[in-house]
Order: sequence, then structure tokens, then C-alpha cells
Amino acid sequence: MKDLDKIREFIKLKTRKKNLNVELRMIEQDLGELETHIFEKFIADGVSGMTVDGKPVFLKKQIYVSPARFDGDDTDTAYARTCKTLKDVGLGELVSPRYNANTLSAYVREQLNDGGELPEELKKVLKISERHAVGVSGA
Repeated sequence: MKDLDKIREFIKLKTRKKNLNVELRMIEQDLGELETHIFEKFIADGVSGMTVDGKPVFLKKQIYVSPARFDGDDTDTAYARTCKTLKDVGLGELVSPRYNANTLSAYVREQLNDGGELPEELKKVLKISERHAVGVSGA
């Protein structure tokens, strides 16, 4: 049966993907350790960058922002305070009232998989789709 060849190829590719993901995680761990070492060495030597084998290697600064939490605030309280402050200081365009699609999907999956029902109001505003896929155990 020719379909068996397709199934075997599918299993082979799924297994290869799994192995590559394992290798990728190991590479990311090694890169993290090397980056720490190089960063510390550059700082100790007062170097901001250099070219090695024709590739520029340099220190860079990245800035990340998240809501500050005070006195046991939960995430929602900190987020709401930050949104209010952004609006108060004239940066309301940075705030958009949105929901998290992944969290909402997880809630809907949980409700439907447990035999629960969604509120009618919610059913009216959601497009719920199913995607079927082929899985391989151990690959």
C-alpha cells in the first residue's frame, strides 16, 4: 500500500523534528553559557566589541518593560494601574483593551472537553474552529 510509505515518511519527519528540537534546546543552553562568559570577559577587559573571523561581535543593550508590582499586587492590578497611568500621562495610544487569544482558547477547550457549555453571549461573539492533525507517539 503506497499510503504506508507516506505514513512512514510522516513518522520519520516527526521523529527528526523531535530530535532537532532536542538539539536546538542544547544549542540554546550552550549559547547562553557562552554569551555569559563573553559578556563578562568584554566587561572585564573594557571591550565593547571586536571582529572575529569577519563577524562583528559586540555588546548591546536591550530594554524590556513590564508592569511594576507593589505590596503583593497581582498581575491584573499591576497591569490595570499601568494602563491607567499611561492614559493619564497622554500615552493612551499604547493601551488597547484586548484579551489574550491563547488564554481564551485554553478556556474554551477546557469547557468543551469537560462537557461544559459556553455562555450564549460568548458563543455569539466567538468563531470556534477545530483543526485536525495526525500525531505520532514517541516521535
